[in-house]
Amino acid sequence: MDRVASFAARLPSYIAGCVWSWQRAVEFSRWRVARDSRFLRNKSDHTQLVARALVLWRENQAKWNAHLLHETGALFMAPAVDDSQRASMQALTDAGLPFEHLTGSEAAKRFPQINFADRDSMVFEKQAGYLTSRRACETVMEGFVREGGTYRGLAVKPGLVRAGQMEGLALSDGSKLRADQYVFACGPWLGKMFPEEIGDCVLPARQLGLFFGIPPGAQSLQESACPVWLDAGSYYGIPGNDFRGFKIVGHTLSDDHDPAHPWDPDHSERVVPPERFRAPREYLGFRFPASKDAPLASPAVGEWMADLVEGKKRTAPLFSLARFSAKK
Repeated sequence: MDRVASFAARLPSYIAGCVWSWQRAVEFSRWRVARDSRFLRNKSDHTQLVARALVLWRENQAKWNAHLLHETGALFMAPAVDDSQRASMQALTDAGLPFEHLTGSEAAKRFPQINFADRDSMVFEKQAGYLTSRRACETVMEGFVREGGTYRGLAVKPGLVRAGQMEGLALSDGSKLRADQYVFACGPWLGKMFPEEIGDCVLPARQLGLFFGIPPGAQSLQESACPVWLDAGSYYGIPGNDFRGFKIVGHTLSDDHDPAHPWDPDHSERVVPPERFRAPREYLGFRFPASKDAPLASPAVGEWMADLVEGKKRTAPLFSLARFSAKK
């Protein structure tokens, strides 16, 4: 466990420890926005964690000779400055993360490929961007193994919990794993793995992601010229990374939890319905005119768990989201 603890202390807050679940959702989470506040825009403790994570990603990717963090910058667009943006800018200032506050006309000069109609308050986070998260998980695992750790690709069944202690993990090869502490980074499967302790605290909903092709010659939409972007009350996305296309997520592509038809990460259909393509395509054509009528390159489907991440629901005292437990 000392080796695990030593290695984990150097890792960004996005990295899991003991039990990973990334087989079923790898396509959706191949890219992940890395900014001060994807969910917790007003939370200064989260911003401090992200500031530390950015430093650690830079240090570790240099150590591993891998390009994982793409610092394209992130542009948060809003109709006008509001309390949420003010709180975000204060949190960025407190964390020492550089940013600029731009008006619509200023942003239009900086990013002429974006139509800033109805948007007059932009926060541009200079050191934000996106992570190639699937490759990042693989690279972290490879680094852990090189330093003497052990990785085992097996199915896991948690042991009984008695007096605040877990009686080991049953592995699919018939063996057991016992440790002082366990980290379960299983996303939407947590409720299934711990039906009594967590249960319906995790109510995943479908989150769709679409990749639209970038027109020939539209270099302004590639990541060398275009930032990650987040449009208040609307979509967010990542520019043409790895030449795969323009990724768009959120808004009409995000489903609410439906108690009558709950999303099951094991059995629910992961095909994006064709009727969900139109609205995001029209949005891209409006906000990024060079992408008008862009063809769909590929869809992706993942899970949405913001309620638990944001702390709107509480789990049993035995469990904690350590990444957000800044006061512990």
